[in-house]
Amino acid sequence: MRRLTASIVSVGMILTIILHLSAGTSLAAPREKSLTTSVPALALAPTVPPPPRPIRVRFSGRVDVLPTGLVGQWVIAGVSVDVTEETSLKPEQHIPEVGDWADVKATRYYDGPLVAESIKLQAGSQIADLPVEFKGVIESAEESSLIVGGIIVRTDEDTKTTGTPTIGFLAEVEGLLQPDGSVLADEIDILDPSEVHTEFEGLIEQLPPFPHHGVWLVSGVRVLVSKNPLGPSARLGLSAEVTGVVDDDGLVHADTVTVVDPSPNSIEGIVERIDQDEWTIGGVDICIHKNTLIDESRARAIVGMWAEATVKHRGAATPLAIRIRLERPW
Repeated sequence: MRRLTASIVSVGMILTIILHLSAGTSLAAPREKSLTTSVPALALAPTVPPPPRPIRVRFSGRVDVLPTGLVGQWVIAGVSVDVTEETSLKPEQHIPEVGDWADVKATRYYDGPLVAESIKLQAGSQIADLPVEFKGVIESAEESSLIVGGIIVRTDEDTKTTGTPTIGFLAEVEGLLQPDGSVLADEIDILDPSEVHTEFEGLIEQLPPFPHHGVWLVSGVRVLVSKNPLGPSARLGLSAEVTGVVDDDGLVHADTVTVVDPSPNSIEGIVERIDQDEWTIGGVDICIHKNTLIDESRARAIVGMWAEATVKHRGAATPLAIRIRLERPW
C-alpha cells in the first residue's frame, strides 16, 4: 500500500512538471512574438571604402617650364608636377633653369596632381652629349630641323650643311646625341641621288596589290618595286630593307626589297590609363588583346604602377601588347 501511494505521488509530480512545462511553452510563444514585432530591426550602416593609397612616382627628363619663384607648376619631360615649399631641391646651391636635367620623386594623392617630394637637378650644360654619325633618308625638312631615318636632327648657326636638304634624299649626319634623343648636327652632307646608292629600313605603310609591283610607301619614302620582294609575304606594319637609287623626284628605284617581321620591342613606364582595349604606359598608347598576358604577381594592374610591356609594332596602328609585367614604382 505504501509503495502504491508512493507511485501515485510520483506520477502526480511528473504530471505537474509536464503541465508547467507546457504552460511555459504556450506562454513563451506569445512573448517572443510580441518581442519580435515590437523591437525594430537594426539598420546596418553602409560600409565606406577607404580612400586609395597615394601613388609614388619617379621619372627623369629635361625641365621645360618653370614658374616665377619656383613654387608652382613645373613641366618636366612634358609632365606637369607641383612644387611646394616642402619640395626638396638639390643641390641647394643650384638655381634651376629651363633645360636642366631633373630626377623627380613625386606623389599623386587620389585624383589630385603630382606633388614633388624631391627634385635632383643637373645643369643642362653639364649633361654629357655623345658624338654620333649615321646615314639615312630625309623624311622631313624644316628651317632648323630635319628627320633623317626617323631621327630628329636639329641645326644651328654652327651646323655645316653641304647640299640642299630634300625629302627622299640621302643624308650623312655627324653631331651630338641629346638627352631627348635628338641630334644636334655639326655636319650634314646631302648626297646627290643620281650618284648615290641608297640603303635604308622602315615600316611598310602603303602597298600596291599583289604581287606588290609598283610604288610602296616605306616610312614616308616612296619606293618603286619592280621585282618580287625577298623574305615573308609583304603586308602593312612589317618592315622593309630597301636598296636602290633616288631620282630627282625623291622616288627610290629599288634594286632589292627584303621584308622583315620585326621582333617585339619593350615599353616601360608608369601606367597612366587603363581601358578595356587600350592602356597608356609611359605616355605610349598600347592595344590590349584577349591573348595579352598581364602579370600581376608583383603588383596590381592599376594606374600608378610601373609596367614593362612587350609589344609588337604594327606600322601606323597602335602597338599590340603581348605581355605586361607590373611592379610597384618604388
